[in-house]
Amino acid sequence: MATIVTMKVPFGTDIYDRVNEEMDTENNLPDGLVSHYAAETDGGVLIVDIWDSKDHFEQFSNERLMPAVAKVIGGPPPAGGPEPTFAELHNIAELTPRLRWAVWRRR
Repeated sequence: MATIVTMKVPFGTDIYDRVNEEMDTENNLPDGLVSHYAAETDGGVLIVDIWDSKDHFEQFSNERLMPAVAKVIGGPPPAGGPEPTFAELHNIAELTPRLRWAVWRRR
């Protein structure tokens, strides 16, 4: 079942971008990732993903995400760091490409 994963990480987009670069996500998308969104918020980055399953996310987190984070920040994340929350996807409504562009241009 498709799963929504949300997480608020306590670092800015500079670290977020370096972690993604380390994982080479532009050229090597994670298996099972359906969509990914990230937004800068007060004190961190809010991440909202849709995955094919919770297992896909956990495999990605263990094999790619956590090693990349450790490399970028110089060690493992602090104990009690951000924990993902999981929910089964109930519904999705997608914007058409034209509407998506119009929304993006208003930024």
